[in-house]
Amino acid sequence: MIDHTNKQTTPKTSPSPHLSDLWGSASLRETYDACLPSQEQEQESLAKVRRLLFQDFSPSPSTSSNPSPKRPWFRIAWASIATAGAFAFALFLWPHLEPLEPLTLQGLSPTQTQKDGSTHFQTDQSTATIVSKGHWSITMAPRSSITLQRKAARKTTLQLAHGRVQVAVTPQQYESFAVHHKRWQVHVKGTHFAISQHTHTLRIAVWTGQVEIGNSSLSSLPFRLNQGEGAHIDLSTSRVRRFPVPPLSLPPQQHLPWALKLSPALCAQYALDLPDQTDLPAPLRSQILQHLIASLLFRSEPSLWLPLLDAQQRLEQDPLAQETALYLLLQRCYSTAPARCLPLSSWYIQHFAKRGMRPFLARIHFLRADALASQPHSAKQGLLELKSYRETFPQGLDRRRACDRIKSTLQHTSLPDLRSLSEEIGVKSPWFSRYCPFSK
Repeated sequence: MIDHTNKQTTPKTSPSPHLSDLWGSASLRETYDACLPSQEQEQESLAKVRRLLFQDFSPSPSTSSNPSPKRPWFRIAWASIATAGAFAFALFLWPHLEPLEPLTLQGLSPTQTQKDGSTHFQTDQSTATIVSKGHWSITMAPRSSITLQRKAARKTTLQLAHGRVQVAVTPQQYESFAVHHKRWQVHVKGTHFAISQHTHTLRIAVWTGQVEIGNSSLSSLPFRLNQGEGAHIDLSTSRVRRFPVPPLSLPPQQHLPWALKLSPALCAQYALDLPDQTDLPAPLRSQILQHLIASLLFRSEPSLWLPLLDAQQRLEQDPLAQETALYLLLQRCYSTAPARCLPLSSWYIQHFAKRGMRPFLARIHFLRADALASQPHSAKQGLLELKSYRETFPQGLDRRRACDRIKSTLQHTSLPDLRSLSEEIGVKSPWFSRYCPFSK
């Protein structure tokens, strides 16, 4: 046993027998041993190194004994912010990373796919449907053309070239759905609506939900359409006219009578839009308008007749049937409100005089001239048109009535501007004896 209490140094162990030859003389070995530190010096050096290491890499005594209460909460706050940011980033990327579901096509096939992934669809004489299961469905009317672009699984843009589409978007199952036509954009989210492009107008009808409509070239704010509302947009002037929309369950044949109950002006606008409703067959459109005309023959609605005449002219049907219906309207009009029928007869003559001697053209000439001659402020113009009627239609059915109107007007008026006309076509003039030989 070695007693370390009476000795200040630890005895040195003898070197290895194999190394004994390297030491040389005894004096050299003693000199080397004297240079070695003692065990106490080694322990002191190691303790010093430990203190330096703990000073640099360990918390100070004050920190370890009294930890700051702010550091844990500071770390928790940063961790919460980082977690929220990662969650938001994941939500942002999810619609873009979600794969596009295949579309279900009924009645058509894609005609062209662009480089940007958009697909063009076009219908011929029948309707067609495009469905994204659980998200939306698009019903295309006959002779319609659209371009569909799905930027992500829940983002779709529909470019309407021409025609009509009916769109149903499932609520809360889609991020954005927009329909574009030229400078106009219709943004929807959870709604059922229809948009139709006519020659000079854009017509939008909303049955459920809400849409927001804007124009990229106008500084005005977008406007909204709610359930049961519609908008008629003039593409040339950007004028917007709102109107109520008939229920979706109401058949097309009842749209015009429904509108007539609300307002004659609303019915007139529906009549003007009817020829462009390509989703309805042409015979059905003609049938709807003819039914309305027949019902109006027993009512006094002069404000409706000019739009009905225009709609009749634009519908595809037999010209003789057109003219017959128009003449019945004008005949009814002159029997109820002659003064308001003058522009209608002018429109009629302008459209049918170029087609030759139509059956009712002479009657329209007489009705117009007779209405003018019966009013003091237009009596001279009416007499001149009656004179023209007798010269143009010598065998007209109303030739006797025309001569009687000329005779009675000139005899029972004292207007100064009719004196010269009385000498020209009066009962004592050569013209009167030639064209009115049967007049008493």
